[in-house]
Amino acid sequence: LTYLRSNVYFKNKQIRLLIGGTGDVDTLNGIIHDAAFLNQIKYIGFVSGQSKEDAIKDCDVFILPSYFEGLPVSILEAMGHGKPVISTRVGGIPSVVQENKNGWLFNAGDFRQLDKIFDEIIHQKFPLKLYQQNAYNTASEFSSEKVLLNLSGIYKNLLHE
Repeated sequence: LTYLRSNVYFKNKQIRLLIGGTGDVDTLNGIIHDAAFLNQIKYIGFVSGQSKEDAIKDCDVFILPSYFEGLPVSILEAMGHGKPVISTRVGGIPSVVQENKNGWLFNAGDFRQLDKIFDEIIHQKFPLKLYQQNAYNTASEFSSEKVLLNLSGIYKNLLHE
């Protein structure tokens, strides 16, 4: 589902997906209305501002199943809230989402790989609190203060050459 972002909640070893964004909404709604998923998946449409902040704050894990990306700001936003990320191995994503540290990666379009990832999360085969802290630390490397400091250093070096 292109452009759809999911927030995952793990309660009582069950997964609840809150999906926002745009994409193939008709197909998604068909899946959601299947009785087996009725209480586990909710589509909230395009989100921005406070609604987006609230959705990210309330989730356990952030998912971005992109096929094509550079470095998505949404991943940095989620990590800035201390949320581990599940995303695809495309573009600049693997430079930020690091397996066994702050998230999980899967091949674009191969959603069967999510079964293993969800199983690891549900059965706590990793320290979630550590992943959350690592996600926050990763995002802090992209703060405006850090970026400005790095750019300033680059410009100073160029001026002295």
